[in-house]
Amino acid sequence: TASTGAIQEITVGRGLSLASTALTWTAPVGRIYRSTTQSVSTGTARVGWTLTANAGTWSPTDVALAYAWRVDGVVVGTERTFRPTADHAGAPLTLTVTASKKGWTTASRTVEVGTVAR
Repeated sequence: TASTGAIQEITVGRGLSLASTALTWTAPVGRIYRSTTQSVSTGTARVGWTLTANAGTWSPTDVALAYAWRVDGVVVGTERTFRPTADHAGAPLTLTVTASKKGWTTASRTVEVGTVAR
């Protein structure tokens, strides 16, 4: 089940519910991960300034994490850190953190970082 919006609770199967605030959750029914703290980026969404992804805490803890920084919905970075360029100014920036582990269903969460300032 996937959902977006302000404060809401999302049931993702097998009796597991997750509460989110302005986040997008993607977690198919089955063996899934659970993010126990919110993914965030630290830093200011400003041209030339470095942002760092904080993936939060996932359960189980031994997951592989992947990052996708998007400007206007287009992936512009896949590392833990991202530095917006002048081409990104004025556009919305989001961060998606995806957790994966062999034998488990992949789960992702997306957070809105904000509009990239000059």
